[in-house]
Amino acid sequence: MRIKKTVYTQSFDTAREKGELEKYHESRRINADCATAVYQSIADSNYAPNHYNLESAVRKVLEQYGEKRVSWVTANTIQYAVTDGRYSRTNKEWAKCFDIPQSQRESYLIRSHPCLVDGFADGVRKVCAEIKREAALARAEKRGNLGASPVQAKPTLAERLDEGRRKAAAHDTPHNESKSKYKEARE
Repeated sequence: MRIKKTVYTQSFDTAREKGELEKYHESRRINADCATAVYQSIADSNYAPNHYNLESAVRKVLEQYGEKRVSWVTANTIQYAVTDGRYSRTNKEWAKCFDIPQSQRESYLIRSHPCLVDGFADGVRKVCAEIKREAALARAEKRGNLGASPVQAKPTLAERLDEGRRKAAAHDTPHNESKSKYKEARE
C-alpha cells in the first residue's frame, strides 16, 4: 500500500501561520513511520553477517512511501549528522539540496548504523535516477520522439566490460602478436 500524502516541507511556525498544523503533524508522523520502515527494511536486507542487499531495501521502501518522502527522510538523517565522517561527501552534498527545517530533525531519524544509511542513500540516489530516466524515456516514447530523447540510458558496468573485452580481442598490438608468435614457436 503506497502512502499518497505529500511531504510537508515547511517549519512548524510557518504551518501555524498558514493554519496548516494538521498537515504538518500528519506529514511528520508519516516521516517517522518512513524512517522506521527504512530501519526495518535495512535490517531485513541482511542476508549474511555484515552483508546487506540495500538496493532491495530501497526499492521496498520507495514502493511504500515514494521517492520524495524516502529522499527527504534519508537526507534529514544525513543532515542531522553532517559532521559524521561515515557519510560520503557525495551523500552529504546530495542531502544539502533538501531544505529541511531544524525543528523537524530529531523526530524522524533513521536509527541504522551510519555506514548502512550511507549505502541506503547511495541506493536511493541510484534508484530514483533510474526511475526518472525510465519516466523520461516513456514520455519520449509516448510522444514518438524516442531518438530525440535528451536522456539516454547509460550502459551497465557489465556492458562496458564486455565492450572493453571485445575491443581488446579485436585489437592486435605488436606486443600481442609477438606473444602469439612465441606461443606458436613453443608448440
